[in-house]
Amino acid sequence: MSWQAYVDTNMVGTGHVSKGAILGLDGTVWAKSPDFNISAPEAQHIAQNISNPGALQGSGARVEEEKHFCVRADGSFAYTKKGDSGMCIVKCKQCK
Repeated sequence: MSWQAYVDTNMVGTGHVSKGAILGLDGTVWAKSPDFNISAPEAQHIAQNISNPGALQGSGARVEEEKHFCVRADGSFAYTKKGDSGMCIVKCKQCK
C-alpha cells in the first residue's frame, strides 16, 4: 500500500479525520489529502521540533498559515488546538 492510499483510506477515508498527511523526518511531504495545504516550511518546523516537546509547546505549529497551540507533547506525539479543531501529530520509528 502506498502512503497516499494510507492517507486516503486509513485516515481520511474513515470519516474521523478531515485532513491528513505523512511527513518524513526531514519535513518532506510523502502523502497528503488533496485539501490539506501544508507548506514546506510548516512541515519542516513540525518535523524538526516533534522530538522536542518544549519547542512545540513554546512556538506551536503553523499549518495552512494558522497557528495551532500545542496543548500536550512528549517527544513522540503532540496535540494542538486552534479554535474548535486540532491536530494529532505522531512520530514513528520507521516508515518505508
